[in-house]
Amino acid sequence: PCSRVPICLYLMSEKAANHATVICGQKVVLPDGGSLSPGYIVIQNGIIKDVSSHDPIPTMLLQSLPHDVLEADVVTPGFIDIHNHGIGGCTNVMEYWLHDYTTQILPRYGTTSVLASLTFPIEHEGESITQKIIDHVEKRAGRIIPGHAFLAGIHAEGPIVTDLGGLPPSDVDMALDSFERFLDRMPSLKVMTIGPAKEAKIAYARLDALLKRGVKPAIGHDRNCSEAEVLGALRVAAKYRDDGHGGTNEDAGQLHMTHILNVCSFKQRDVSLGNFGMVPSFPTMPEYEGLQVPTVEVIGDLTHIHPLALRTVIQSRGVSGVVMVTDAILSPDLPTGTEVNYCGRHIVLDYSRPPSSEATASSPSSSSSSSRRVAVLASDRTIAGSCATMLDIFHNLVRHIGITVEDAVVMLCQNPARVIGLHDALGAIRKGARADVLLFDAHLHLQTAIIAGDVAYSSKEG
Repeated sequence: PCSRVPICLYLMSEKAANHATVICGQKVVLPDGGSLSPGYIVIQNGIIKDVSSHDPIPTMLLQSLPHDVLEADVVTPGFIDIHNHGIGGCTNVMEYWLHDYTTQILPRYGTTSVLASLTFPIEHEGESITQKIIDHVEKRAGRIIPGHAFLAGIHAEGPIVTDLGGLPPSDVDMALDSFERFLDRMPSLKVMTIGPAKEAKIAYARLDALLKRGVKPAIGHDRNCSEAEVLGALRVAAKYRDDGHGGTNEDAGQLHMTHILNVCSFKQRDVSLGNFGMVPSFPTMPEYEGLQVPTVEVIGDLTHIHPLALRTVIQSRGVSGVVMVTDAILSPDLPTGTEVNYCGRHIVLDYSRPPSSEATASSPSSSSSSSRRVAVLASDRTIAGSCATMLDIFHNLVRHIGITVEDAVVMLCQNPARVIGLHDALGAIRKGARADVLLFDAHLHLQTAIIAGDVAYSSKEG
């Protein structure tokens, strides 16, 4: 095939079934670290109908359909952020998800699907607005709204955690019956962060309740849990690997881990939560038999964990076991010093440590500069979240960590879709998947974000 012929994606929207948009690029990133160059993808009614490397572009198809043409050097699936507290819309972090600001802004940063990360404070009127927030999210979860990132559901960060970190106080010892009613309020719940040490005290009954409902437990926010407490959680999950038909459901029996190396510990002898997330497989010893290593999420802003630590996690686990997240709480467009309210506490956007002129000179890109800033509690400078975007993290991985575009896509798209159980529809460019794609130039500047076959963001329109 001629190397000059670009990859082409034919998009046919529901509004005009006989109209095609031809997106021309030099590379399209496929699942599991693959790519096509050249090739084409046919998308009809927002769904990918065909993926092919055949070349040249079928002349008859072009002649029979009216079409628009967009050009791109790199085409990837849309990014999926499963840990995002919202990035604005008001000055109270708790109320971010009462507004549609976040889903409206995210496509310009490459995020086409997102989980609303919610916390459940018991102070400063937190409980009084929690139900309003849940109701608002539930009304929008699972709906495709033109121009907005797809709100795929809820990530509950708590309330059952051992160490708060930057979270507000919550009902960390909620009784099982109350916990069940709590879950009933969130039918779109996909992931819940839960502390192993807290769960061990009630024989993992709440963790088991999550698994029964098909919710992914994410062990985390537990700095000093013991090996036995983590093993107990893994054993409960292992019971769900049986698919009921004589086979195994690996995804159902696998736990997730919330932001590894943040609010958790890695120890050389009395191992803790971080140790379980850093190994690609368990030792062949009786206590680990039949257990799965959890997938791990990493905040890739280069501040929550050092670039060396980020590289170590990826190298240790391999790209198939790592999910990149933002843990965003503020927009990257806000000036340094911006303050917001978070359950009676002041959050300020600041540098985790003063940037040196040497570091700034050696890392002049806007994504690197913005990723050194974080949201901190004004009282003690505890990190409370990031101001990073998935686009920042994509650039960090490729430009600073030495990860290929293909492997970055696995961690930004494919793996998060699998963790939340939507991998058949999202996270990859393949036949039958929803047409969520990003178009980049040769320098990986985002040009266009397409969600369900329609343009949600174009750099030409701002």
